[in-house]
Amino acid sequence: MPQCLKNTGAILRSRHRVAPLRDCLTRALAQLLGVVAVSTSGFALAADLAPYSDLDLASVARYAPDSRLNNATISQSGESQKILVLQAGEANQLNAAQSGVQQALTVVQAGNNQLATVTQVGLENAALLQQIGVGNAASLTQVGAWNYASLEQRGNNNVAVLYQNGVGNRADVQQLGNGQMVQVSQIGANGHAQVIQGR
Repeated sequence: MPQCLKNTGAILRSRHRVAPLRDCLTRALAQLLGVVAVSTSGFALAADLAPYSDLDLASVARYAPDSRLNNATISQSGESQKILVLQAGEANQLNAAQSGVQQALTVVQAGNNQLATVTQVGLENAALLQQIGVGNAASLTQVGAWNYASLEQRGNNNVAVLYQNGVGNRADVQQLGNGQMVQVSQIGANGHAQVIQGR
């Protein structure tokens, strides 16, 4: 994975962020799929969205020409919300909602028939969600302040549910293989959870 995907928080806080974000997405997709072409003509539905403004940012990219029926439905309210979405393959779906101040989300879905649902409410929550394969499903909810979540699924038909409600919680979840299931719930302050399943 390109280092920039691990440092999206720093990129998003930069005044000159649009070009670095696009470059990062391009490198990530090329590395994941062994390709060199990225199109930003993906399908996105956005409510209360101001792309590339000083308040909210939503960037959606898809692999060209073989990406079809990938959907990203994004709702942003509040101030300085940030979402990066990269989808490659067919029939991948993202539903994302951010409210509050300075939420940050990066979603990478490569493969087919994957579903991601993300809700961020509060102050400066951050999440990285990656799904590579077929038929993976993830639900990620962050409520509160300064929570961080990293969720990665590689394989087929994996299910992950991650819930954070509080302040300063951190969760790192990784599922490798097929048919895995995980559920993580963090309520309170400064919790740390790490889950690794599969090969």
